[in-house]
Amino acid sequence: MKTGKKIFLLTALTLLFLMGMSTGVFAKDVTLKAGKWVTGTTCEKEDDNTYYKISIPKTGYIRVDYQLGAESLADGEIYLYDSKKKMLSVSETEDGPVCFALRKGTYYIQSRDTGEWDEESEDNRFLGETYRLRYKFTSYKEQGKKVTKLSKAPLLKKNRTVKGLIFPGEAKEDSSTCAALYKIKVPQTSKVTFNMTLGCTNNAGSDIVITLLDAKGRRLYNGRYDKKKYTSYETGKETVKLSAGTYYIRVDQFFVESSGYYSISWK
Repeated sequence: MKTGKKIFLLTALTLLFLMGMSTGVFAKDVTLKAGKWVTGTTCEKEDDNTYYKISIPKTGYIRVDYQLGAESLADGEIYLYDSKKKMLSVSETEDGPVCFALRKGTYYIQSRDTGEWDEESEDNRFLGETYRLRYKFTSYKEQGKKVTKLSKAPLLKKNRTVKGLIFPGEAKEDSSTCAALYKIKVPQTSKVTFNMTLGCTNNAGSDIVITLLDAKGRRLYNGRYDKKKYTSYETGKETVKLSAGTYYIRVDQFFVESSGYYSISWK
């Protein structure tokens, strides 16, 4: 091949590569270490966004801190994939953090959002959003057996703590699905204080729902059965007046992709 043709071919390949990089055609995998911030820009095509590869050493959860650019008008999205890039979960968030419960293995996280279109430009080009993110891993050992039947619910004694993880995909459909039940026994009518900590896929806290049931398995509203409504609990302390008897604490996974961790105690 003559020198002139070689130069032409190399120049053409270089231009194609640079055009691909500028339009996001070449999606890339980037290994991300826990605690390290990375920055990027979202792309028009979903699959062109960077996949951040993470390694989870043992069962626990990750917390993803996520920030969009100061000029952003869109809500960001954090996507979670397994080692084969099959989507496991997605969380919409203006700014993190969000949590995902994970078992030991390799996963990918990805930032997406709606972005904006430059209507003033001739080609109405897509304007990606800048973002920065990092993740932190926390080992989390479950305490107490998880069951979903009242008759088999383990007893949670007073001043004891139960800890659990909810993994994405455990719910069968996008509706409130029981993930765990715990039985408590109140010896006499009194005020009972529940102490709960939740870390959820949705940073609004609605992905994991905790409710109190009576002995018949009916959800309670402020400690009493109400046919039309019930109380759901979030992170913090809640005091409820209960009559003597047996009750159940129910933990729900609200969506198929919901995940996170929880801890519950009472006194």
